[in-house]
Amino acid sequence: MTPVTSRIEYSALKRAKIHMKYEMRISQWHIAFEEGVSLGSVSVIIRCYPNQQNTSSFVRKYPFIKTQDHIVAVGLNVSEHTILQWLKHEGIHHQCALRQPLLTPQIAEKRLKFGRMYKDEPESFWKRWILSDESTIAHGDNEKQEWGFCPKSLNKLCEAAVEVWEDFHQDLINKLVLSKPRRLQAVVDANGWYTRY
Repeated sequence: MTPVTSRIEYSALKRAKIHMKYEMRISQWHIAFEEGVSLGSVSVIIRCYPNQQNTSSFVRKYPFIKTQDHIVAVGLNVSEHTILQWLKHEGIHHQCALRQPLLTPQIAEKRLKFGRMYKDEPESFWKRWILSDESTIAHGDNEKQEWGFCPKSLNKLCEAAVEVWEDFHQDLINKLVLSKPRRLQAVVDANGWYTRY
């Protein structure tokens, strides 16, 4: 039985270069040698290149599709309201784009000050803190934001925060605590602006 080798996917630029060299009447052997590609791959790229299209040509310039565009494209004779009701019934809803919390220069300055002040604190210091996570916010899989009443005292809020904190697995808490100095150093390095965390 012959061994199975993994397939190599070449970039669109590499495929275009190979095809252009072939159009310039350069032999397949020379193309394979110059580009560092096997002779068989050069042959397949030359044979398949005319049938391939650039995927960027299929992307709409404005990615949000309006309901009226669907109706016209499919040629249906229904109202926009009917389409929206059917989509809602099927669970197909508009997805909010990923977004990050807004950082103004004042907030960035406060983040930088906080990061510089607390970046060298030991692990025991961070185990006493409960902090909000400022990672990218994603809405999906039928999630929706639930609005609750603002508590009249901080006791209810603290109790709720402690209850949520207690539901976390201990390994996750340890990872969060150990990552805090690294996260604060990233804030300091970014001068208080956005980080990868």
